[in-house]
Amino acid sequence: MSKVIDNNDTKELIEFYKMGLDSIIQGEYSITCYDGKDPSWEHEGYLPFTEYIVVIDKTDIINYQKTIESFFGVTSFVPNNNKLFFGCGNKTVNPDSKMDEVLQEKPKKENENNSGFEIITHAILPSYLDELIYGEFFGAKYQPDHQRYEYNLDLTEEELLIYLGTYFPRSFGESLCLFLQIIKTETINSGLNRKDCINILDIGCGSGGEILGLLHILDNNNESNIPINIYSFDGNQLVQDILMELVSQFQDATKTKRRIQIYTNVQRIDGISDVETIKTNIGGLSFDFILCNKMCNELISRGHIKDAYLLMCNSFTSFLDSTGLFLILDVTTKDEKSSRFFPELLNEQVNKFVTGHSKEFSTMLPISCALHPECMSSCFTQRRFYISHSQKQNDMSKVAYRIIARKTLCEKFMKEIGNVKEIVNESVKDAGDSASCPLT
Repeated sequence: MSKVIDNNDTKELIEFYKMGLDSIIQGEYSITCYDGKDPSWEHEGYLPFTEYIVVIDKTDIINYQKTIESFFGVTSFVPNNNKLFFGCGNKTVNPDSKMDEVLQEKPKKENENNSGFEIITHAILPSYLDELIYGEFFGAKYQPDHQRYEYNLDLTEEELLIYLGTYFPRSFGESLCLFLQIIKTETINSGLNRKDCINILDIGCGSGGEILGLLHILDNNNESNIPINIYSFDGNQLVQDILMELVSQFQDATKTKRRIQIYTNVQRIDGISDVETIKTNIGGLSFDFILCNKMCNELISRGHIKDAYLLMCNSFTSFLDSTGLFLILDVTTKDEKSSRFFPELLNEQVNKFVTGHSKEFSTMLPISCALHPECMSSCFTQRRFYISHSQKQNDMSKVAYRIIARKTLCEKFMKEIGNVKEIVNESVKDAGDSASCPLT
């Protein structure tokens, strides 16, 4: 069985459940909180994919199962007559397992949206990637240093492995969590399944964490025989070599039947002319996914392009297919030169683009931005994602993002998911400060 988790959160959980169990169970019992992300739970025949698993030990516990499930609103598992398990805490995405097994429906409150649309925030790095990255093959290290790794074009080989071991998993988790529910919708998935091929463009790809996260979603939620073409642009050839190896290992580990072709391009972006070069290189192609992750902040902070978010929108949205998605995502730190936070700049510049192209393009996510395209606020938005791997449990990344698509696609998407209120600002210090957009 997995290790016991004994911290302030689990102590509060146990005390909460004890208050109810004391009124349900007659006689002595014990209750323990375990690590729900430990793969050894599979040997117990139980995979709830939650942060914690509560185990109650009590003779003839099966006699209390229905009452416990009804009282706490949980689905439990009784492996024998003396033990009862149930999951609690945050949902966790484990790409090693089928996505349909991961997504467990929460009980719906009366009048609550019934689409099931919810951005998942916790993920686990697949075991093959964990072994590849931190094992003998790459020997990468987890060693956060935001200031040193804000810019990766001048990294030494040793520093590159620290970058891989620290920031690749974060990008993987962000992409996996963001695209998971979007691609499961009928609006998006049906469009992808009609494709002859799926084209992905990544501008400033780094070692490709966001690409691998997206590949896992596509492999679980899309027709397996549709080939994928990846066009990656980055100023560092070494990180693209790593990306090539990771995609190759993905194909072996998942035994995917689809053909995946990567076209790597070494291209620094120091100004508008470099963006034009990329546009020329991709020519008349159209894309199903365009990714621009954690790159614009570098352009702004280094004084290359102050309106980088607006430039990316103006330059690359025209390459979107009719069912294509453009993700622009960035960190939530501050630009020291302007003393403004990058999420403020992102929202301000993307709102300017959407307003100026309202007949053709629209925001798909965040939902509040999609519902109020007239908004010109440069508000601070932030979403926290957590990725667990062998070097760190629940490693947190804080990002702001916007997904843009053709207007007709956004309208179909919003009609399918219904009226959902989405948190757009999660406080770094206190999750209790999480807030939805005031316009929703």
